[in-house]
Formats: sequence, C-alpha cells, structure tokens
Amino acid sequence: VAMIPSGLYLLASLTLAVGVINLAKKRMNVQELYCIENLARVDTICFDKTGTLTDGVLNVREIYDYSGMSDSLLGDKIGSLLIATQDTNGTALAIKERFPRGSLRASMAIPFDSARKFSAATFQEGTYVLGAPSFVDSIPNPIAAKQIRNWASRGFRVVGLYFNRAPIKSNQIPPKSTLICLVCMSDHIKPSARGNIEWFRQNGVDVKIISGDDALTVSQIAQEVGLPGASRYVSMEKVKNSKIPALVDAYSVFGRVRPEQKAALVSALQEKGHKVAMTGDGVNDILALKRADCSIAMANGSSAARNVSHIVSMDNDFSKLPDVVAEGRRVINNLERTASLFLSKTLFAVIVSISFLVSQSIGLAAYPFTTKNMMVWEIVTIGGGGFFLALQPSRERIRGGFMETVLSRALPAGFIEAAAVGIFFLFAYFNPGFMDPATTRSLSIIAFTILSYVVLFRICWPMDIYRGIVFCVMAFAGVAFFLVDICLPAQNGSSPIFDVSYIQQEGPQLILFASVLAGLAILYFLIDLFVSFHLKRKYPELRRDE
Repeated sequence: VAMIPSGLYLLASLTLAVGVINLAKKRMNVQELYCIENLARVDTICFDKTGTLTDGVLNVREIYDYSGMSDSLLGDKIGSLLIATQDTNGTALAIKERFPRGSLRASMAIPFDSARKFSAATFQEGTYVLGAPSFVDSIPNPIAAKQIRNWASRGFRVVGLYFNRAPIKSNQIPPKSTLICLVCMSDHIKPSARGNIEWFRQNGVDVKIISGDDALTVSQIAQEVGLPGASRYVSMEKVKNSKIPALVDAYSVFGRVRPEQKAALVSALQEKGHKVAMTGDGVNDILALKRADCSIAMANGSSAARNVSHIVSMDNDFSKLPDVVAEGRRVINNLERTASLFLSKTLFAVIVSISFLVSQSIGLAAYPFTTKNMMVWEIVTIGGGGFFLALQPSRERIRGGFMETVLSRALPAGFIEAAAVGIFFLFAYFNPGFMDPATTRSLSIIAFTILSYVVLFRICWPMDIYRGIVFCVMAFAGVAFFLVDICLPAQNGSSPIFDVSYIQQEGPQLILFASVLAGLAILYFLIDLFVSFHLKRKYPELRRDE
C-alpha cells in the first residue's frame, strides 16, 4: 500500500483542472489537456504581425497615382476588381471601405491567395491586378520603387494596382503589367504589444515574427514594440526551405512568408531543441499550427485553424498570452513539487519493503510498520503539503525535463528516509542490549516523519510567503498529531502512531537518535546540492535564472 502514490493521481487531475479553469476565466478554451505541459515549456513563440502586434484594422492613408486617372475613375476600377474577386481579407476590406462601388463586369477573376499575394480580374478593356508589388510581374518603375521603400520603412503596408491589356489565361496573370497606382495603408499597433514582448523577453521566451507582409514593414513595427534584433530581417519570397535552419536562430523577423514556409520555420526551431508555440487565425496558418508544440488560434479566425489548435482565444485577444504561458508554468511547476513528495515515499516503501522481505527470509526482523505509522507523513507532509503546493501561484521558468526534475528531488529524499530505518535496525541488531525492537521501531517512525518535514522544506525552497505559511501550518499539524498521540491512550486494541511509550528515556538512545537525524539531514542537503549542481551544468539557463 505504501508503494502506491494514489494521492498523486488526484492532485495531478486537480492541478490540471484548475489550470483549465483559470485559462477559461481568461476566455481561453483548452481543447487538448496535454498542451498545458507543452505550453509551460515553450521557449519560442511565433507571432503573425497582424492581430498580435497590430489590431489588424487597416486604414487607407494615401493613394499615389501614376496613370493620370481621375479619383472617381480610379475608384471604379479598384471597386470593380474587389467586387469580382469577392476578397474578404483585411487589405481588401480596408480598400473596399474606401472604394465600395464599381461599374465594370469581369469575365474572369483570381481571388486573393496568401501564396500569390495578389488578386486579379479581366474586364472588357483588359486585366487589373491588385497585390504586393514584389509579387506582380510588372514593368520596372524606379520612382515607385523608391516610394514603396519609403512607406515600408515607416511601417505601412503597400499594395499596387496594375493593368495589362491581355486577359487571364490558365489562372495566370499576364506578364509585364503597368503600375496604375500605389495604395498606402496603416495598421494600428496594439497598446499591449510592447508590454507583451517585454514580458516574454524577461521570462526567457524568444519571439519570432512570421508574417506575409513586406519584411521591411514588419521589421519597422517590430522595432516600435521593442522586439530585440528587429532591425535585422529576412524576406522569404526567394528563400529555399533548405536554407531555413540556418536562419531561424539568427533572425527574429521574417517577411513574405508562405504557408509552407511557416511550417518549415516551426520545424527548424524544433529540430534545434526549442519548444515552439504558434499563433494564427487563417487557413494559411494551419500547417504551422499543426506542427507547433502548442498552437493558439483566434475564435474569429477560420474554423479549420480553430479545429487544429490546442487553445482558442474566445475574445480574440493575444495580449493574454503572457498569462496563458504563466498558467502553464504554474501547473507544471506545482506538479513537479507535489510529485516529488509522493514519489519520495514510494521509493522509501520500495527500499524498506524489499529490505525487510530479505531480512525475514533469512530469519531476522519482519516488516515492522503499519499504515497508521505513516499517517502524519501521508496526511500532513504529503497530503496537506502537496495539496496546497499544487494550487500555489507560480511563474518560475520550467527547469529541465519533468521526470528528471521529479526524480532528482525524490531519489535523495526516499534514500535518506529509508536510511533512517536501516541505521536504527542495524544498530539494534549488532547491539541488542542497547535498544529493544519496540524502541527501535518507534525511533524509526519518528525519524522518517521528521525527515519528511526536511524534504517538505526543501521542496518549498526558495521560500516565499505562501510556501512559508504552508510549511509552518504543516509543521504545527505534525506537532499536534504527536501531542495527541502522547496524551490519548490507544483504545480498542489499536496502536498509537509513534509508539513513544516504548522509548526508554535514556540519554545514549536520544543522543544516537539526534546524531543520526542530524547526519542524515545534512547528507540529504549535500546530495541535493550535488544534484542541483549537476543539473545547472546540464542546463546553463538555470544559472542565469538564479
């Protein structure tokens, strides 16, 4: 019975459930429970510019005409094109608000696609194309190129309207179109963007901006929100997938990214050992969302993006992402602490049970304890301590792997607690006149109970107000159990917890008890110090955190 950490199942379920409830209060719908651990271990998060750094509401700021058309005629051409393609992306909606009507009827149309970066329609007079200048095959225009770069360097989005007398053929626009006008649009930066970037930076999470917009525009906005290294950027329209692994660690801003490149960027980061979170809301984000360790979609995005994501933001607010990551860290940090407490007793029970099984088989002492002897350990230091530690607020960075961290705490604790029993029974065996079996058993029970508090103290370290209160309350409860055990005699043939009445009040016995207890506590802290030193050598970021 003592080998089974049955309460751990309850506390694991409780901790995860509380995490889901807390995320739900932040309007975050958790669709897959296991993603909470991945969320806690995220060290890189990939954003799109629109909707995360900016609010995605575009406004037409300026139109620069190169054709000499009147404003009304130009508006009729653009409006007719948008009516023909029926585009509903942010750029199209912003331009459609400026030019809502059109009189031309299209014979063929190509809707906007995130890979092509343009839309087009063929009318009686020819074909009009609306899209990103670098993606439309057009006659070079040095003056326009200078204007495009000027706007992009100021963080504006630029699209061009092009004309060609040839029609669309085989869903392809004709080459060498002529620039009619440039449309400059602004995107409002979210007030929370700078604070979010700063939080991630301070908490050891790298931010990558992966956008389909012009790389210079994305870089400028990223600089305005304080993203480290935002001045260095990569335009991905001509980058082969084989080159991506060499770029992911060197750059933080990626522009003109195609859907398959988003997934390739996520994969390249994962291959380098990063835990990657991806945010998105469109069909073009699906591949990257499926590939990421933790994916977060917007409720107002495409249904396909929501379906493949682990978490959905019901109010479409990316500013809550720091709280979401912090909640994941709280859950896993607390699970690691509570699991260490439970597994230390499991290890103790395994060592002690096997030892006394061997001892009994050769005619020596049998297993001496009952489940009642471990009542304080199970109810107070593990049950009570583990319960409250599982619910505590925590935003500490996750350190190392889950099992590695848990076992690094549980193994030294279980070994030392089992050693307390072994030392007393070995001493009694070799010195039978010094302690009788009942005294030996009582001292062992008191010893491993006190050592369980030493382990609880280490699990609570570094102490804060919450953990300090938990430890003091558990210590008070243990003392209360001890006093009740002394004052109230056992009834109906039941035995007390500690069996203190069997202890002979002799100085040598108490000196031995205190010496063994102090020695084991010191040894436990030395082993723990050695393990911590080893983990810090394996994970250098732990030294930076502390």
